[in-house]
Amino acid sequence: MLPSKRLTLIVATAVLFVISAVTAGSSAYASQSGSVPLSMAAANPERAPYNLASRALSNTSIRVSWTNSSYIDGFRLYRWNGSSWQVIRERFTNTWYDDKNLTPGTTYHYTVCSYYGSNTVCADGYTSAATTSAAPAAPNALWATPRSSSSIRFGWNQPCWNQPCVAINSFRVFRQRAGTSTVEYLTTVAGNVRTWDDTGLSPSTEYYYTVCADNESGSVCAASWTRGKTY
Repeated sequence: MLPSKRLTLIVATAVLFVISAVTAGSSAYASQSGSVPLSMAAANPERAPYNLASRALSNTSIRVSWTNSSYIDGFRLYRWNGSSWQVIRERFTNTWYDDKNLTPGTTYHYTVCSYYGSNTVCADGYTSAATTSAAPAAPNALWATPRSSSSIRFGWNQPCWNQPCVAINSFRVFRQRAGTSTVEYLTTVAGNVRTWDDTGLSPSTEYYYTVCADNESGSVCAASWTRGKTY
């Protein structure tokens, strides 16, 4: 269940602050600390963080940012865990934070509060962003079998380390003839294909093959090549 737009866990604190500020007037801010110049207190009344935003940096990280215009002791950053808001960082003054070690292809929700002394004010609502999908695992278990004097069938496996499996959009097949340094791109096949028949080859000739898996998040190639020889 998504968090409500008005954050029930945090709003109570914000409401108490609003009530105390209305009751005490401008002295509620200036009286917190003698180290804060009165001119600064007057020019920077306590205001909730605003311009709250978030964006994916990778398939495992999201940057959360906001704007602050008040004199503060620090921020508390919250992330929704599916049932409540949890503090993921506090006692810092940067107006951004990179949340790391997240799950690929997952949406996360954030909000932030600033505090000064015993007063806390929170952003109005929350921001959401989704990590990008994970890049595929590298193809493995490559093999190549001669089909005739002019063709070789090349095949591979696509491992699935995570459940559910990361979607594969396509595979790119490459070939290198023995005794040469030239790597040739042969073809792109659909993500559910695991073999390719290479034809028009020379008899009794060795060829080497490899393959790369592609999706929206990146391309990962097999760590090795496999050898096949025509009849």
